[in-house]
Formats: sequence, structure tokens, C-alpha cells
Amino acid sequence: MKNLKTVTTKQIKFLCLLISLLSLHTFAQRRRLGGACNRESWTTTRGNTFELFQTSGENGCATVYAVGSAREVDGSWSSLSRNGNILIRESKRNSPSVNDNISYDISLSQLDGNSFHGGYGWSQNASGALDGTVEWYIVQGYNNISNPTFGMINTGHTYSVDGGTYQVWYKDVFGAPSVYSGNDNFTQIKCVRTRSVARNSRRTLTTSRHIQEMIDNTKINGIGTLFEVSYKVEGFGTTSAANFTLDAVFPRNSGKFQTTLDKAEATQQAISVFPNPATDSFNLNLNEIENAQVTITNLLGKTIYNKVVTDSYLRLQKGSVFTPGVYLISVTDGSQNTYHTKLIIK
Repeated sequence: MKNLKTVTTKQIKFLCLLISLLSLHTFAQRRRLGGACNRESWTTTRGNTFELFQTSGENGCATVYAVGSAREVDGSWSSLSRNGNILIRESKRNSPSVNDNISYDISLSQLDGNSFHGGYGWSQNASGALDGTVEWYIVQGYNNISNPTFGMINTGHTYSVDGGTYQVWYKDVFGAPSVYSGNDNFTQIKCVRTRSVARNSRRTLTTSRHIQEMIDNTKINGIGTLFEVSYKVEGFGTTSAANFTLDAVFPRNSGKFQTTLDKAEATQQAISVFPNPATDSFNLNLNEIENAQVTITNLLGKTIYNKVVTDSYLRLQKGSVFTPGVYLISVTDGSQNTYHTKLIIK
């Protein structure tokens, strides 16, 4: 019995030592790869780009670490200047696609003032966008929903996906910083979660679904060519402060997103509107759709026309109802297939 007790004690001591060594080894795996404070910086690893952008004179810091095979960034800032802006993001820029989902793991010890986080990207050659350029967001977390949507137009459209309900907002931006050529004109679109996620969250965003909602419910007709798919934390102004750890990956979705061309061809087979742009009147050809539910809304989400049309052809006058602007037309057939197109009235 004495020998048995001695062996057991030794085994316990050995296991305690092994656990201690493993803990030290795990801690040591968090290896610094790059980063900077008080200036812009980029670190590329695991095929992704980590970026710190800040306006002159701000105090943001971003440090990128390797944790085993994973990569993560620690970020922080506080007390920005009145017009200060700072963002820290992890991006996929090598052949990005709308079929690249965004899987993020974020831990926030601080997110104050006008600060928020979410999926993010840029695209060019986007039909209908200002100068063909789009800056898009899928906002997940914030202090107040008015922070990420300040100065934007609420389309009135909501949709549910990825465990949350989202509102669609947009505006045209003139002469502001972009990823392309310094200051540019572009259309900014934000799909904003109506309830902010918890400060410690691990979720996946279906990028293609959110972008489809942008196309269907704002002035753009397509998303064009993506520059990146990313996840970022951003802040504006004197009240903004943040401290966090972020890791994001961008797994390719096996599903096929309907491209702008696919969508245009499918719609053209079902409905067409002419002339477009229109000045006095316009015609909607329903191409033999029977008992079509036709709904026309403006970009604020207000319904201008909503009727069941039994004919295959509809003619409407501009009148006092259709003022100059962009309108969204949706047509639902008897099988509940819905087709979308847009009308411009000058």
C-alpha cells in the first residue's frame, strides 16, 4: 500500500507539472506579428490584411498576434478630436467575393460614444451608385443606432437573417476618403442590426444575403467588383473610445449568389419598364403575368402604388404622386415569385 501511495503521489505531481507547462506553452503561442500606435499601419498574414487607419493626430493602437494557426488584433483608442476618425479592420483582399461569409469573434471591454463594429467592404463598377462606387456596412454592434446612421436615409425596409433583424440605410457621399484614390464620391449603404450584439460575440454573416438586400432596396442595381470583404471597428468624434480583441475569417459559401447580370436577365424575362428614365408617364410590361401584385415605393420606403393588376400592361402618369427621384418596383406573381426593377423619374 505504501508503494502504491508513493507512485500515485508522483503521478499527481507529474500531471500538475505537465498542466503548468502546457499552460505556459499556450500563453507563449500568442506571438506578436506587427502593429503600431498613433499612425497608419498594415500587417498581412494568413492571407488577410490587418489595417489601422486614423486621421492625423489621433491615438489609436493596433497589434496583430498569431495564436496557433489563428490571427487576432488588439485595438484601442480614446478621446478623438472633434472631427477625428479611426478604424481597425481585418480584410480579405485576395479575390474577394460576395460568397465570402464573414465569421467574426470579438471581445469588447470598451465601446463608448460614436463607435460601432460590423462587416464592411468597398466595390466599384456598381450600377446606379454615385460614380459607380459603394462603401457598404453590415453593422452588428453600437451604443445607439443613431451613431452609425447619422445623416443617412432610412429606406424603411427591414429583413431578418443571421439571427437578427436589419434596417437598410443609405446616402451619397461627396469628396470623402476611400480605398481607391484619396477623396472620392460614392454611395454609402448600411444594413444595421436593430439590436446590438453582445460585447463578446461570435457570429457568421451571410454576406451575399445582405448585399442582395442592398441591391433590392437602395438606388444601386448591382454591387460591381469587390475590393475587399472585411470586419472592422470604427469610431468618430470626441466621445468615441474602444478597447477590443478581434479575429475574423472569410469562408467561401458554396451557394451561388445571383449576379447583377443574372438578376437583370431574370427580371427582364418577367417585367420591363419604359421609358426609363421617364419624364411624363411610364409603362410597365408584365409579360403575361396574371393577377400581378404591383408595388412601387420611393427610397424612403413610402408606398406610392400598390394594386393587383389583371392586365399584362400598366401605364401610369407622373402627376403629383411620382415626383422626380428613384423608385423601386416589385411585382409578385401567383406563385409568389417576386421580381424587382427600378424607375427613375426626372
